[in-house]
Amino acid sequence: MITHHHGLNLFEHLAASTPPSGASGGHFFAGRIFVHPFEIFQMKTFIAVILWFLLFALCWPLALVALILFPLIWLLLLPFRLVGFSLELIFKLIGTLLMLPFRLIKAI
Repeated sequence: MITHHHGLNLFEHLAASTPPSGASGGHFFAGRIFVHPFEIFQMKTFIAVILWFLLFALCWPLALVALILFPLIWLLLLPFRLVGFSLELIFKLIGTLLMLPFRLIKAI
C-alpha cells in the first residue's frame, strides 16, 4: 500500500477534497493530492535511478562514464548555483526595501 506521511494511503488522498491537517506549511497542491516537497525529490531520484539502469542495460560504458562525470560536472556548476542563490536573495532584499514605504502606508 502506498502511504503518505500523514498516514493516509494515496487513494484516500485522491478522494479527499480538503487538505489533510497540517498540510499548509511546505506543501503544495497537485491536483487533489497535497504533496510534500521532499516526496517530489524522492520521486525525481527514483526516476533518475531507473533511467540510469535503463541506460546501463542499453549501453553500459556510457552509463559508467555518466556515473563518473556527473559529480564532477555538479562540482563545476556549484559556484554558479551559489551566485544565483545570492543574486536571488539580493533582488528579494531590494524588492522588500522598495516596497517598505507602501507597506507602512497600507498599515496606517
